[in-house]
Order: sequence, then structure tokens, then C-alpha cells
Amino acid sequence: MRRSSGLVLMAGLFWLTAFSRYDSGVRTNRNGRLVDTIAADHDTVFVSMVKGPGVGEYHFKPDSVLVKRGDVVRFTNESNTIHNVQFFQVPEGADVGGYKRGPFLTAKGETYAIVIGKGFVPGTYIIVCAPHVSMYMSGRIIVQE
Repeated sequence: MRRSSGLVLMAGLFWLTAFSRYDSGVRTNRNGRLVDTIAADHDTVFVSMVKGPGVGEYHFKPDSVLVKRGDVVRFTNESNTIHNVQFFQVPEGADVGGYKRGPFLTAKGETYAIVIGKGFVPGTYIIVCAPHVSMYMSGRIIVQE
């Protein structure tokens, strides 16, 4: 019994590690400060991943954001539980690349950023948090022309 639970734990850790290596579009400068690797004339939109009171306790806040190509959507885990960002539905012709399934953020304060690049065609993108999809943790990224 102990051996099999160890194997399950190792498989789970491998899975988390293997799928957590996405390019967030964020780098550190030589002083160790986080910097976005896009032009300064684009916006960063901040979205919190929160646990709130009542029905649908887990949610993105705000649950809908309006962006344009070149903008960054930065997600922050604001709770002490695991979250991620996964694209559930994308417009026809969209290519979200490595952002299809983001890494699991396991600690409060961890962040994940998506750069709205050329693969993001205008339209509505439905995102979910895979660990909380059954609790309806979903949101929308609306990409403008």
C-alpha cells in the first residue's frame, strides 16, 4: 500500500512539474525585479483568483476582462488553494499556444501572465480553473480588434 501511494505522489509531482513550464511573457531584470517583455504602450490587466463566501466561492475577479493584442493578463492566486488558468473555449482561428493550460499556482501570491499575442484573434475566450471547474470557476477574456 505504501509503495503504490508513493508512486501516485511521484506521478502527480511529475505531472505538475511537466505542465508548469510555460512562458509567462515575464522575465526578471538583472536586479531580480519582474518585467513584462512587451512594449511599454500596452496594458497589464490584473485578475485575482479568489475564494469568496457562499455559492461559487472560487472565482476570477473580475470574471471578464477586455484586452487588445500586446496586452498582458496577469493572474494572482489570492487564496491558500491551488488554481490555474485553462482555455476552455476559443474563437475560430485562435491559437493560444502554450497558454492552453497554465501552470498550477499552489501558494498565495503566485502569479501567471498571459501575453495576448498574434495568435489571439478578436473574440471571446472562455477560461476555467481546472481544479474548480465543477464549482463554476470560469471567466472571459475578450480580445478587441
